[in-house]
This record gives sequence, C-alpha cells and structure tokens, in this order.
Amino acid sequence: MSKFKSLFGPLALAVAAVFMNPSPAEAARVLLLTDSESHEITALEGALRTAGHTVTKAGPEFSYPIGPSLSNSFDVVVHMNGQTFDQSMSSATQQALVEFVRGGGGFIGAQWLGFEESGTGAQVNMPDLVLMGGTMEAMIDGCENCALTVVTGQAEHPVLRGIPASSRIDGGFWDGTPKSFSANPPPVLMRLNGINAVLARQVD
Repeated sequence: MSKFKSLFGPLALAVAAVFMNPSPAEAARVLLLTDSESHEITALEGALRTAGHTVTKAGPEFSYPIGPSLSNSFDVVVHMNGQTFDQSMSSATQQALVEFVRGGGGFIGAQWLGFEESGTGAQVNMPDLVLMGGTMEAMIDGCENCALTVVTGQAEHPVLRGIPASSRIDGGFWDGTPKSFSANPPPVLMRLNGINAVLARQVD
C-alpha cells in the first residue's frame, strides 16, 4: 500500500483508487469514518472491499470514539465529514488521529477539514493533517463533468497508483490554497479544472 500520511481529495470515490490492486501484503485495515449514509459512501466501501481490504465503517465521524490504540486495529483512516462539518470531534479524538499518523498510519481527509479549520464550521486542531484552507466564499458549487487530471511530473507518486491520468467527475469543490509547512510541504498531485484538488504530505 502507498506509504502516504495524509491525502486531501475532492471526491469520496477518488479515495478508492488509491487502494486499488494491492498485493496480499499491501491489503489494509481501513477505518471508514462516515458522516452519513449515501450512495457515494456505499460505493466507496464496496470498492475497498472488492480490492481486498478489510473495512470497518463507523460514524458519525464527530462522535466516534478514537483512542491511542487506533494503530492496533487499523492501517488507514478515511475521514468523511461533508454532512457533519458543523459538529466537532473531541480534542482527544483529534489528538489520537494525529498520533496515529505520526506513528505510521495513513490518513485520508477531504476539503471540509480546511473549512472547519478556518473557524467557519466545527473546531479542528489537527494542523499537520489539514493540507488546504477552505471558506464558504471559496467554494465552487455544482461542478459538472469537470476534468480531474494528474499534475505533470507526479504520475509516479505512490498515492496516485491506480488513478488514471485524467477523468471526468461531478460535484462541488473549493478553490483551496495549499497551506504552508516548514517541513515536508505537500506537493499538488491532481487538479480539478486546473484548480488544486489532491495533495499528499509525509508527517513525521
């Protein structure tokens, strides 16, 4: 499995491609932390299982108890919170996620984390795991048949294994600005209609 630490992506279904076609040794124990039931979540869960991963679906994301033993049970956490962006996770849960990643776990988060961190939604204090900002003013809603493309020079990045060089998707998204980091700045891996959409960062 890709040895990434944090991925910021535009669409739930795009997450599945990160895990496609693993070898038996790469099959992951995935915690799918959900906001609500939807056909996107159902499709994502099914795609991960079909690819050979063990998936535990739990939620709602803001109240699911996560403790220091997270790494004993899972390899990757996929965090969906588009429907519950106004509900805060506990400080203990957020700290457990940060320590999980620092200890070698994988984390996949979506744009609502940037929205929450901006102070507009729920309170988030996971600066190493939030790679882009996001305010309601910067949201571009109702993107139809938009081009999701791999950035030149990033095709071999391990996060992009199994993801086509270009595809078309629908959905709302942000014109998010990548945050500044003093160490391990996240490269932009994919863009949606030319706008930064997928970033990855190694967290030590």
